[in-house]
Amino acid sequence: MTACSVAHSLPFEVFLNVVDILILEAEVAAEPMDLCFYLSSRSEPESRLDVQATDLFSNPRWTLRNRKRRFQHLRLALQVNSQTRGMALRKFPRMTLWDSYSKKASPLWVHPKTDLFNPIFCTMPSDCIQFRQALQYPLAQDRVLVQSLVNIQGFPRDFLMEEYEADVDSILALPNIREITLNSEVVITSASYRYPEIDHPHPSDELIPLSGYFFPTIGRWTGWHRQALEYFCWRAEERGIKVFVGMGGSAERRKLELVPTADGLRSRLINPICTCDI
Repeated sequence: MTACSVAHSLPFEVFLNVVDILILEAEVAAEPMDLCFYLSSRSEPESRLDVQATDLFSNPRWTLRNRKRRFQHLRLALQVNSQTRGMALRKFPRMTLWDSYSKKASPLWVHPKTDLFNPIFCTMPSDCIQFRQALQYPLAQDRVLVQSLVNIQGFPRDFLMEEYEADVDSILALPNIREITLNSEVVITSASYRYPEIDHPHPSDELIPLSGYFFPTIGRWTGWHRQALEYFCWRAEERGIKVFVGMGGSAERRKLELVPTADGLRSRLINPICTCDI
């Protein structure tokens, strides 16, 4: 039975409720996709930004397969009529994904609530200016991308090094950004080891010192550039943006929230770093 025949066999209001449930199921089933975006090198006047699956945190081929599964959940809503298509696009806006393997562009339905975007920053001043303009004054083809940049992820150096300061300013000024996750190694402690279990914190609302043992990468950056990290967290907080530390590609990638205080940078553990409850 085709989508159109299903629509004609039910009262339209009932059918819209069915479509709404299908979209909700698509949201529940939506696994986070890791994507990167950057200033396009292609001379296309209608677009200044490119998006592609990143290999920094997950296999790009998995992302492309995930894209197909996501489309299968949305197929009915996208194909019936403009009203149901609009319902789907409000939760899963459509943008163009650049496939670096096939060198072709293809459609992608992103889920801004869960998908993570890794910015590829510029270093040349002229490129930084173009990058800022592309984000602040997006062309029609780039507007969906800019509006979908809710969850940003990347390595600490991208947000703390002075050479990327102009690009970081552009990211912090995004209209819908809500969180930034700094990628770090995470040491998971287990009671099953032969050695005595290391004393470790458990998720709570308590503010604790940042542990360089359990989070080695961010610990090193705290040692090297503590002031830069604190300044970055203060700037993010002023804009209502949360800063997390986590493992890219993990289902529970966000492990730690960084909280700037008058006494210095503190942290709040939000996901386990142990196997105590397993």
